[in-house]
Amino acid sequence: MMKAKDATARDIHRLVDSNKSIDTEKLYQTGYVIKQADHLEGCFVLEKMENNTLWLRQMFVTKEAVISLPGLLEAVLALAKNEEADNVIIHSHQVELDIVLEALQFFPQTDATYVDNSVDIPGKWWAYKVS
Repeated sequence: MMKAKDATARDIHRLVDSNKSIDTEKLYQTGYVIKQADHLEGCFVLEKMENNTLWLRQMFVTKEAVISLPGLLEAVLALAKNEEADNVIIHSHQVELDIVLEALQFFPQTDATYVDNSVDIPGKWWAYKVS
C-alpha cells in the first residue's frame, strides 16, 4: 500500500480507466493504492470528517484482486489507528461487501447525518470503532 500521489500517473490511469466512478482528484489528494506484481490492484480514499472520524469514501479493487478485499479493509483500519481516528465509516451498496464488513466487526448504522448526504444511492452505512 502506498499513497496514490507516489504512484506513476500511467499506473493510476490504467486503474481508473477500468472504473470511471473513481474520483481521480480525490484519489491523488487523500488516496492510497495497492500494488502487487508491478501493477495496481486497487485504491481507496479516506476522508477526514468531524469527531475524529474517517470516511472510506471510495474503494475499488480489480476483479483479480477481489479475494484480497478483507486484507485491504484491515489495512484501512490499521491506517486509521495510526492516524488516531476514533471511527471509520463506509457506505456499502453490495451484499458481498456487507458480509465482509460484518465479519470484520463493522456495525450497521441508521444515522448518517455526520457525513455528506450527497451519497444518494441505495445501500447501508457501516461504522467501525477504532481501538
